[in-house]
Amino acid sequence: MANTLTSPKMSYLTEDERVECVRVARQTIPRNRLLIAGSAMESTRATINLTQRMATAGADIAIIVTPNYYKARMTAAAMEHHYKQVADASPIPIMLYNVPANTAYELPAHAAINLAAHPNIIGMKESGGDVTKVGFMVSETRDIDFQIVAGSAFIKTIWLKRVRFNCR
Repeated sequence: MANTLTSPKMSYLTEDERVECVRVARQTIPRNRLLIAGSAMESTRATINLTQRMATAGADIAIIVTPNYYKARMTAAAMEHHYKQVADASPIPIMLYNVPANTAYELPAHAAINLAAHPNIIGMKESGGDVTKVGFMVSETRDIDFQIVAGSAFIKTIWLKRVRFNCR
């Protein structure tokens, strides 16, 4: 698996540069390896457009951080609507990306659980530090094909110490 442009580095690149990075990565990375590309933008329409471009460039999965500019409007319902519209329009599966340290927005557990039921939303990269939340999400999504991955080594260490994962 290769993960490209899901970090703050992406804010320094234009959309065209981000797509070109994915295109070049796809030429370099063997087809049997997943290429995950960050395609988040502040609007749903722009996120859909960039996600479609990333798919055309060779991404296998799009990872999408929560929009966060208009914090007063970033409700759970708004996030669910945003992610569902992107997932509906995306030719490739998407992953949610919760990184509250960078966005100052925490995707609520119930919103992530609701979104996990969407057939084109396959998982979530969780970079928050709430182990109880992660355990609850893992428990509530155990019967569907939805993976939750740790967003940092620190978070992963906490999870391994505190959360019992159901291995499949």
